[in-house]
Order: sequence, then structure tokens, then C-alpha cells
Amino acid sequence: RTAQAFVDCCKNCVILLGPCDSSVFIRDCEDCDVWLATQQLRTRDCKRCRFFLYSKTEPIIEKSEDLAFAPWCARYPGCSMQFAGAGFDPQRNFWNALFDFSGKEGGCNWRIMALSEVRELCVEYDDDPPAVASPEAPPDNPVP
Repeated sequence: RTAQAFVDCCKNCVILLGPCDSSVFIRDCEDCDVWLATQQLRTRDCKRCRFFLYSKTEPIIEKSEDLAFAPWCARYPGCSMQFAGAGFDPQRNFWNALFDFSGKEGGCNWRIMALSEVRELCVEYDDDPPAVASPEAPPDNPVP
């Protein structure tokens, strides 16, 4: 878990951010796959990124193009515990309630992914897991 996160200038990256208590800012990124759970997502100047998102509030995009969105579909040991600790209700996910500050007439800067495009990210620990998960804890995902 984290309080706030900034992700800047990433290209062709795979990014996982577990529950963030306030905002995640993603700026100047291209061709990235991002799994994140946050109070609020804000993007700016991003291109061709895919987001697998849990958002407690409406996500905001600005000056971005060709973004794709799907619901959170990652699992790792302690994930459910982190969601509960952040006060995230897995049944109430605003992943698709986007607000585009720079919407364009006759088009859209974002889309909902087809089911065939959705990828689950599963993280398992080879060594001792972080203190948030017991050594026997299997990867879990609280979001249906």
C-alpha cells in the first residue's frame, strides 16, 4: 500500500501499483500495461496505455490518446488485506466512469477493452514475502 504515487516517462513497461490511499498520477507514458488500485487516477500526456483499474472515484484523463480500460484483474499474496486496509469496496469500482478533460468532437481518447484483451497479472514470491502476507498466503484478488 502507498499514500500517493507518480509514474512519469515510462515506455513499454509493465506496472503494478497495489492500493493507493489517495491519487496516482501517470504522466508522459507510452505503450504501458498498468494494473492499479487507487482512490483517484489522473493521467496526462499518455499514449497507447492499457489500464486494469480499481478506482474509488471517477478516473480523469487529460491530453492523452488511445487509452484502454478494464477492471482490476491482478492478484498477489496480501492483495485482499491491502484493499481492506485502504477502505476499498471491491463491489464499487469506478474503473469505467472516466472523465476526459480534453475530449474531442467526433472521437474518443479512450475505450473499454474487449474481454479478449484483458490480461490477469499474478504475482508469486520466490523468496520470503513482504510482511503484509504470510509465507503460505496464495495470490488473491478481492475484486469480482
